[in-house]
Amino acid sequence: MSTETKTVMIESPFEGGTDREADNIVYAKRCMLDALRRGEAPFLSHLLYTQALDDTTPEERKLSIEAGLAVAARLHAWVFYLDRGVTSGMLEGLDAAVRAGFRPRYVDPLASVYPPYEKPILFRTFSLEGSGMY
Repeated sequence: MSTETKTVMIESPFEGGTDREADNIVYAKRCMLDALRRGEAPFLSHLLYTQALDDTTPEERKLSIEAGLAVAARLHAWVFYLDRGVTSGMLEGLDAAVRAGFRPRYVDPLASVYPPYEKPILFRTFSLEGSGMY
């Protein structure tokens, strides 16, 4: 990665303590790999902080979300992966992104060129690629 590498917050479903959690973790790792292959430096607070905090405990979930949002506000872009739907945590992330000055931008989801916008909110999906995974 170069000095021009963009740092991005990755939002994808987590749903700790549910029967979807394990599949959502697999999906989040796939999102991370996608961002890395695009030349981005991804940050996935929902994968990192849940290693130490319990997402099913309200106080710990709140602490995790607040820490993730504090870091995300300093990154270049906020990226939402939508193949598995949108969770309440992702909606909190979208609200925080807008409050931090990020704005939705249309970008061809298959393009490999990073958008020239400052502080974009980007929406991505794998379904356009015909992967069949989700």
